Amino acid sequence: MEVKKVDVETTNDEGTRIRPVDIAESKGGDRRAVGAKGDSGGPALANPSGASGDMEARGVIVAGRSEVSCPAGSTAHSTTCYAQVMYVPMTPVVNQMGFSIS
Repeated sequence: MEVKKVDVETTNDEGTRIRPVDIAESKGGDRRAVGAKGDSGGPALANPSGASGDMEARGVIVAGRSEVSCPAGSTAHSTTCYAQVMYVPMTPVVNQMGFSIS
C-alpha cells in the first residue's frame, strides 16, 4: 500500500466526522483489496524496510472505501473488501490517550 492523502476529514456510517485521517491504497492504483469490512479499530502497519524488516505502527483503521472483490480464500466468511483504507495517524491517538511511544 501507499499513502495517497494525509490530514483529510471523513464521515463514518453514523455521520460522525473524523479528522485527521490518512488514506492508503494498493500501489499503482490497481484496485486490489487492502482492507475488509470489520477491519475498523485494527492497526494500520507498514514495513518500510521491506518484507524482512520490522513492522511500524502507522495508525488505527477507521474506514474502508472503494469496494472491490475479495481475493479467493482471503477471508473466513463472505464480506466486503475495499481498495482504500482510512486510518487515524498514531500521533493523535497517542495524544488523545495520554501515553507515549519510545
